[in-house]
Amino acid sequence: ESVHPGITYNITKKITLVAGLSTQWQQIDNQFNKNIPDLNQNYLFILPNLRLSLGDMTLSYDANISQPSINDLQPIKYVYSPVSSYTGNPDLKPTKRNNFSANYYSYKPESQVNTSVYSNFTLEENSVYRRRTISSVGASTSSPVNRNGQYNGSLGFNIGKKFKKINDITIGVSTNIFSYVYHNFFQLNQDEGFQNNYSISASGRLSVNWKDIIEFEPAYSINRNITTYTGVNYNNVAYTSHSVDTHFMSHLPGKIDIEGSYNYTYNPLASAGFQKSINLVSMSLAHQLLKKDRGEIKLSCYDIFNQNVSAYQYAGANSITDVQSQIIKRYFLLTLLFKFNKAITK
Repeated sequence: ESVHPGITYNITKKITLVAGLSTQWQQIDNQFNKNIPDLNQNYLFILPNLRLSLGDMTLSYDANISQPSINDLQPIKYVYSPVSSYTGNPDLKPTKRNNFSANYYSYKPESQVNTSVYSNFTLEENSVYRRRTISSVGASTSSPVNRNGQYNGSLGFNIGKKFKKINDITIGVSTNIFSYVYHNFFQLNQDEGFQNNYSISASGRLSVNWKDIIEFEPAYSINRNITTYTGVNYNNVAYTSHSVDTHFMSHLPGKIDIEGSYNYTYNPLASAGFQKSINLVSMSLAHQLLKKDRGEIKLSCYDIFNQNVSAYQYAGANSITDVQSQIIKRYFLLTLLFKFNKAITK
């Protein structure tokens, strides 16, 4: 049950303040039905929210509550394998998240320049993390516990400009910079500490259009990831990944369209046996049919080089994990599209 009273106050034509107070009463009845006592919990939360609009800028704060999952609450030992088990914790408390954000957006029509700055920060209370123990033979046991101090934040900047036509060519450019930080507690055997993940990326994109006949849009991005530790003597992990992306479209005589895309990613830290680079090329050929181009037949080929995989890497506690999974690779698709226009007159 919840109540959400609030007020809106227009300080000036460009400045508006919105404030509210959310009162939540949560009644939770967990019935485990496994010779384990039921778990009845009652909580009352008073959660404020605030938003201040200052023309092109907006500042906001809000709070929310999330309950632990039923699997985390059950005081039952789950044995997944001879070397892996998990036990729930009925004493877990709800997690409260305090969310702060600041955003700015501006567009200048005379120069066709758009600028945006966006930031978010979340501070958690009673976060749930996994306390793990690994024996000398490699058997792992874990259990969830509450802990304060987890937070994450991001800051991004984007600017784009479209230039005036030159010889029927329209050019646009954009640049984006994004950074992210994540601070979380971990415990493994007798080692306790905080793990800090940092990421910063920069990308640039160019768009070229000639008479709406040929469109070409290349882009490049670079991403730096760093993982550090406090409280434990673990080695820091750092790597840089790259990505190139290109899209083109050509409208040829005879109502024929050719479209293609190319994406290249490279991760130098991938372990032996994992792909460090992926080349993904796709193309399509389409022909407009019927009166007023209401029909279209298209032949598409996805992943021409048959290289597509899902791959990513992350550092957690005392390990670095590489994940690579098989997904849809090269295939051909023939589609027939009809457009139906409906006019209603009185």
